[in-house]
Amino acid sequence: MGELTPVGRTALGAALWRIAHLLVDGEPKIFVDTLAQRLVGVSDEDVIKAKAAFPESTAAWVLRSRYAEDRLAEAIARGVTQYVVLGAGLDTFAYRTAGAFDGLRVFEVDTPESQSWKRGRLERANIRIPASCEFVPCNFETQSLAEAFAGSTFDPSRPAFVSWLAVTMYLQREAIEKTLRWISGLGPSTELVLTYCVPEARSGGGVRFADQMGARFVSFFSTAEMERLLRETGFEETRPLTFDEARSVYFGGRTDGLQPSATELLMWARVAPIDRKTA
Repeated sequence: MGELTPVGRTALGAALWRIAHLLVDGEPKIFVDTLAQRLVGVSDEDVIKAKAAFPESTAAWVLRSRYAEDRLAEAIARGVTQYVVLGAGLDTFAYRTAGAFDGLRVFEVDTPESQSWKRGRLERANIRIPASCEFVPCNFETQSLAEAFAGSTFDPSRPAFVSWLAVTMYLQREAIEKTLRWISGLGPSTELVLTYCVPEARSGGGVRFADQMGARFVSFFSTAEMERLLRETGFEETRPLTFDEARSVYFGGRTDGLQPSATELLMWARVAPIDRKTA
């Protein structure tokens, strides 16, 4: 794993925790990633040992993926045909659902190094990259998203659904604002699901997990602060997923007492349904 950046190693850790959810947690399963274990190339025993060595709840890792894909399904039903995965890491949506959504194009955005490593893992696991999936390499420190997408088939004038999971905590506020303004400048009714960490997360397991991977949390937001930032950067609607809503919708009837994270939270946002610049 030497070629991976610290944030890349957290992506690997996230995949391991999605696998651990299937192997260790009780029923019902919140998120079933049918390809993560093949992609990572680890045995059941390896995953169980890793989970025992760091007994952090899998809740945040599986809830973020489930919630984003639930909101994506709603957007697809409304006619959205572009799905952007920012900081895609080892996300497997494009491969798990190949052919399931007619006309949907998936754009995976990550560093060239991370994408090269992922392509190698896909090849070794004999997982085909569908024609509907496009890799968009981006050197985040030196390149804007607009520049990265310029060489792709992505149409920024049309609505898109964007997932930005487990990234904002590693970025300074200026970089977060810049990304949000790019997203809000996409086509009318573009939607976003992102995660953010509240200040209380400084003493939580997520920080310890990131530290073990060599990464560091630098940005924290209250829900009110994140909603204000989204509106300041061009989003018209915001809807936080509250702890009680997450527990009711996704964690009911469990056999293991698994509960949603109180420190890593999810937010849905949407830009105006019409282009304010031309209306």
